[in-house]
Amino acid sequence: MADSTCAEFLSGGVNPIGAGNPGITFDPVANDFLAWPNQGNSVYTLTPDLNNHRLTCQKMTFAGGPPNSSHANNQSNTTYGTYGRFKYFPALDVFVLVNDWNIPPYILRLR
Repeated sequence: MADSTCAEFLSGGVNPIGAGNPGITFDPVANDFLAWPNQGNSVYTLTPDLNNHRLTCQKMTFAGGPPNSSHANNQSNTTYGTYGRFKYFPALDVFVLVNDWNIPPYILRLR
């Protein structure tokens, strides 16, 4: 069970493009997960609520976010997914997205 913000993420974000294989990584500082749905300027903080067996989520939007994940067969509104290319780097306390081989990585600093 999830709140409405979590349901938005789990269904592929506000403008779903089939967000299969989104970028999800663990944030050990905040003790929750950070997720990017393969598109747009928003990331979602997913916090497990073990006592109530549900997720609570917060959507954060930033200007200048990455373009959509690489498109399947060069068709818009499709994606191959992010898979493991969205990671947390503890030494720098940043999240990095390597979205495609031909664009620079995107760095997100929350703290």
